[in-house]
Amino acid sequence: MLDLLDNPLTEQYVWLKQHILSSDFPLHWVHATSCPEGECQADALGEPCPEIDSDDVPFLSHSILRRSNVAGEPPEVGSPIFDNAREAVDQILDHNGVGPRHFYRMNVNMTLPSPQRMSPSHTDHPYPHQNLLVYLNGFAGGRTWVEGVEGPQPTEDMVVTFGGVSHRNAPPEGPSERRMVLVATYGITD
Repeated sequence: MLDLLDNPLTEQYVWLKQHILSSDFPLHWVHATSCPEGECQADALGEPCPEIDSDDVPFLSHSILRRSNVAGEPPEVGSPIFDNAREAVDQILDHNGVGPRHFYRMNVNMTLPSPQRMSPSHTDHPYPHQNLLVYLNGFAGGRTWVEGVEGPQPTEDMVVTFGGVSHRNAPPEGPSERRMVLVATYGITD
């Protein structure tokens, strides 16, 4: 269900992680984990999405490769760090023998403590895909649940992958902690 991968801690990965965790890295407000059918433009307009559950958890995000909700439609590069991020993620996946692939989405997400609230269960795309999470920092709490099963306590540099199924995450627990995760979705090519 949820597989741990080895992180080879390449030079490219270390540079990317340091850049993302720096105070110069831009993050943007996202009001909800997932919008109905992935079509809500509320964040771009600065408005709440009326169809989102009021218990959803907002977060900060940096879109590296923008999501496409149509199978076969190419995603759009959303950040100047795309090439660096793709290389670092490719190095991790290659090191673990994950076959040829193409990416559907890459994001950096930061969640903050939010007592007694978890993100809603969701899938990232309406078509088959794999999920990859790279935990960039250490924090208490912040576990990922895949199809209702609680994953291991994240540690700095831990990498997990799982099929594109329903998942959710808990926030970090410490009052001054942040949960920084590089998220990638991908498909295996033949």
